[in-house]
Formats: sequence, C-alpha cells, structure tokens
Amino acid sequence: TPNRQNASYYNSAPPSTEPLPSGDFANDRIELERRARAGDNKAALRLAGILTKCPGYRPVTDAELEDRVVDGLARARHAPTVDGKPLPADVLLEYAQRNQRERNALCAGTKETDFDPEGDRETALRLLQRAADAGDLDAMIEYGTFDFYDLRMNSQAWLVDHAEVVRERKQRVADYLGRVFASGDARALQAYGNEYLYGRLFPRDVRKAYAYYYAFSRSAAGGESGPWLSRMPLQFPARELSPEQLTQAQNEGLALLAQCCGVAEPAR
Repeated sequence: TPNRQNASYYNSAPPSTEPLPSGDFANDRIELERRARAGDNKAALRLAGILTKCPGYRPVTDAELEDRVVDGLARARHAPTVDGKPLPADVLLEYAQRNQRERNALCAGTKETDFDPEGDRETALRLLQRAADAGDLDAMIEYGTFDFYDLRMNSQAWLVDHAEVVRERKQRVADYLGRVFASGDARALQAYGNEYLYGRLFPRDVRKAYAYYYAFSRSAAGGESGPWLSRMPLQFPARELSPEQLTQAQNEGLALLAQCCGVAEPAR
C-alpha cells in the first residue's frame, strides 16, 4: 500500500480520459503533475519518464545513428553475437533507431533548463511508486529499472549508513517484479535477468540470468521484438557458461516461461 508521503501527495480523484499533453514541457509539466496527483497513472508514467530519460536529450538523425553503430562495432572488444553468430549491423541499427524514436516521442519539447537532476529523481521515484502501488504494471517495471540509479551514485560508506533505505528499496522492487511475474507479463522475465546479471537485487548469478533471458526470448513478447533483438541479452551471460550449463539454463528458462506466461514460442 502507498506510504503516508504518497497518500498526502495524491488524492483519489478519478484519472482524466483526456489525451496527455505533448507540447512544450515547461508548460505541460504543470498539467502532468496535476493529473498525476489526481491518480492518473499514465500522466505519472509520462512525467517520470521525461524526468529520468530526457535530461541531455537532443535529436539524432538516422545518419548519425548509422555512424555510431558502425563506429561502435569497429571499436568493440567483443563483437555482438547471438547463438555464436555475429549480430548483423542492420539489426543493431534497427535497435538504435527504435530506441531513438521512442526517446524522440518522449523528449520532444524539452530543454536542459527544464530539469533539476537531484529533485527530479526524487519526484520520479515518488510518481512511479505511487502508480505501482496502485497496480500499474508499467510503473512496476519502470520503478525497477530506475530505482537503484541514485543509490549507485553514493559511496560505499553512505550505503552502509543507509542500509535500511537500501533494504526497503530492494524489497519494494522484488515485490513489484513478483507481481508482474504473477500477472503473466513476460517483461518480468527480462527484468529478473537484468537483476541476476548485474547483481543489484540478487547475488550475481549468470546461469539464472541466462535462464530468465532465454525464457523471455521464447515468449510471445520476445517474439514481437524479432528473433535477433530478443536474444541479444543472452550473449553476456553465455560467455561465462559451459555448454552443459547453457543447456541446463535453457531448460530452466522454459520452466520459468511456463510458470509465468504459458507455452514457448517455436524456436527461431
């Protein structure tokens, strides 16, 4: 349930059915904040997304993206692979273009003077927690991806002194991911894979990371992103696993997929 701070910040008015504002952010922010306080989860998600993803934004042309991909491949110590095969440059470019289009749609109308990095991080967390506590699955996923960012910026001494804050944060993210998984939303599989690979929420375990990533790649949601892109995360834990461990992780992944989201998509 929402804590007292969230309860005092938001009221129980029904969310608006009007389209979200998407013009000049300096003007739109007032309306987004008003609607978020009224319980509009879509407004809360949009505002939190802008506050966390748009500082430093500038439009990037397709030509610039292509140059970045080519340059990145040339500089990479390990060429991206999927199932031992080099990832085609056009697939990486498609991935970069997709991400840029999403950022353009979110960040158009913002400028650097619109943001206060320190205060905006706290606001975004509050917005996401409130929407997640209200049952919004998108907010639960977004909270998990963002929640540890500010903690990573602090020293080890700070983390020790604020161990209770860290513990509460981790428990909240774990609760959210469990709820997303129980709902049958395959995005939980990818989120669990990230947490096991990077060791933020759980002790680092590359076999479990691979199992969750593999489960996502075989889900319907993974299939929608294409046979290459859904399998890209597999390359990172795969480097640390033996062939026997890979087979074991794949079997575990299929079991996780069945537990979460139903039968596997055909192998691609």
